[in-house]
Amino acid sequence: MQAELEAVQAACEKADSRAAVLAKQVTNVESQLTEAQENIQEETRQKLAALSRQRQAEDEVASLKEQMEEDEESHKQLESKITSLTVQVCCTASMMTSTVAKCTLIIRRVAEVIN
Repeated sequence: MQAELEAVQAACEKADSRAAVLAKQVTNVESQLTEAQENIQEETRQKLAALSRQRQAEDEVASLKEQMEEDEESHKQLESKITSLTVQVCCTASMMTSTVAKCTLIIRRVAEVIN
């Protein structure tokens, strides 16, 4: 009976020792799990921040494209206006040259009549 009691006590001590080892392993695994969860949360935050920056950059690109299109349209309108004004200036200059020539001719005729 004494031998059985000692055997049971040894088995209990062995089980207690094994339980302590397992408890430490559980604690380590829980710690690793917590660390992994924290890493995942940080990674998620970084991904969300990167997506936000990407969306902002895409919005800025779209805005710049729109501004560029507006600038190109304004440029075309200004070129058209410049062309129109150039034609007007040329026509006005031509008419002025013609008028000056006519005035010169009239002045010569008046001078001839007077003399």
